[in-house]
Amino acid sequence: MNTGMFRITLCFITGLLLVFYAVPRLPIEHLSTLATGFSIIWLSFALVVIGANLHALLLFAEKRRGLNQHAYRIYEQQLKHVHPAVMPLRKYTRRQLARHYNRLL
Repeated sequence: MNTGMFRITLCFITGLLLVFYAVPRLPIEHLSTLATGFSIIWLSFALVVIGANLHALLLFAEKRRGLNQHAYRIYEQQLKHVHPAVMPLRKYTRRQLARHYNRLL
């Protein structure tokens, strides 16, 4: 596992554990006290942290899959300029295009 992926996963799990530990202990009975205001703000920040780490985990997974959509469009344009016989690019998979592109170079 990548070091960055490990750190993000560890922060995500730690955030979840903190929320699961703290929610039963937070005083949210009366909406007029200072403690209740602190509890709501703390919980909202904790959920933001969990959401940011979840987003980072999903983004890491997207980057691991290979080329993202923008890079793939650029790759198609480069492939058209390298070899004009490869015009119907949509019927090929990315792996087939990469293999063909590497053979041309």
